[in-house]
Amino acid sequence: MKKIWMAMGLCLVVILTGCSDKAKQNSEVINIENEELAIKSGIDIFGEVKVASIKEIVIDFPGIVEKIHIKDGQKIKKGDLIMTFNFDEYQTNIMKKQNEIELYDAQLKKLRQNINPLSHEVSRLKKELDIKQGYISGDKDPEVKALERNLEMTHTDIEILQKEYEANKEIFDIGGISAKELEDAKQRLIGKEKEKKDLLMAIEKLKTNRVLEVNQLLSGLKNNEAQLTNTDKQNEISVLELESRLKIAQIDLETMKNKLSKSYIKENSIIADIDNLIVYDLECYEGTQVGKGEGAIIKMMDENTLFISVDIPEEFISRVDIGNEALIMPYADKANAIKGKVIRLAQRAIKQNGETIIKADIAIDGEKGILKPGLTVDVTIYE
Repeated sequence: MKKIWMAMGLCLVVILTGCSDKAKQNSEVINIENEELAIKSGIDIFGEVKVASIKEIVIDFPGIVEKIHIKDGQKIKKGDLIMTFNFDEYQTNIMKKQNEIELYDAQLKKLRQNINPLSHEVSRLKKELDIKQGYISGDKDPEVKALERNLEMTHTDIEILQKEYEANKEIFDIGGISAKELEDAKQRLIGKEKEKKDLLMAIEKLKTNRVLEVNQLLSGLKNNEAQLTNTDKQNEISVLELESRLKIAQIDLETMKNKLSKSYIKENSIIADIDNLIVYDLECYEGTQVGKGEGAIIKMMDENTLFISVDIPEEFISRVDIGNEALIMPYADKANAIKGKVIRLAQRAIKQNGETIIKADIAIDGEKGILKPGLTVDVTIYE
C-alpha cells in the first residue's frame, strides 16, 4: 500500500512539474518578444485607451420607456435587451395613415368611373403641350440638342479640313502633290460645308415644326375643353387633388414605417445590434417620453474599436512614423505588456499644457487584455 502511495506521489510531482514548465515556456515566449522590442531604441510616452466608434440609439417617433434592462458602464452583446417601449399611439397613427390611403384609393376609383373620356384626352393634351412648350421656351428639345452636337463636330471638322486644304495648296504650288490630290482635299471640305448647311436647315425646320405642333395642341385642347361640362371639369380637378393627397399620404406612411426599421428595434424593444458594446451615457429613465427631438437616448462604445491615443512631444516627432511598433503597458498590470502599431499621425501640431505635441493613434494587436476605455497606459514607440 505504501508503494502505491509513493508511486501516485511521484506521478503528481511529474504532472505538476510539466504544467509548471509549460506555463514557464509560455511566459518566456511573451517575455522574449517584449525583450526583443525593448532592445530597440524607442520613446516613452503616456496614452489613453479610447474607442473609434460610438453607437447612438435615437428614437424619432413618440413612445414611453417602460423598462430599462441595462446599467451605465455595462458591457452587452448582440441581441441583449436594452429597454422596452410602449409606442401603441405611434402604431395606431400608422394604421390611421393606412386607412387614409385606402379611403383615397376608393374615392379615386369612384371618381375615375364617372370621368368623361374627353377628360383623359384633355389631360393627355395638357401634358404633351407642357413638354412641347418647354422644348421651345427652355431650349431643351432633345432632337434639336442632338443636331446641335453634330453641328459642333462638323464645325471642328471644317476647321481641320480647311487647314488641310490650305496646306495641300501650298504643297501643290511647289509641285509636291498632284492636281487630283488637291481637288480631293477641296471636295472633302465642300462636302463637310454642305453637311453643315443641311444641319442648320434641319434645326430650323425642327424648331418650326415644334411651333406648329404647339399650335395644333392648343387648338385640340380648346375644342375638347369646350365639349366638357362644368361637372366634368370639377371631377377632373377632384381627381388631381386626390392623387396629390394619396401621394403625400403614401410618402408619410413610408417615412413612419422606416422609423421602425432600425437594426436595434425589435418589436417593442431596443436591443444591441452588435457585440461588445459598453453603455456609457443613459439619457432616459423608466416612464420617460421619447421621440420629441431629444437626440440620442443611449450612447454605447464599440469595444471592438479600442485603440490607444498618445501625445508625441515635438522633439520626438521625427522618430515616429506610421507602422512603427509599440509596446503598451497598462497601469493596472504592467507585467502584461501588449503589442501595438502606429496607425495615424496628425498632420498638425497643437499646444497642450504649455507643450507642443502631435496626436497619434496606436492599434492594439491581438488580445486587448484588461484594456478598457478611459484607462491610462504607458507606451513605448520603437523606431
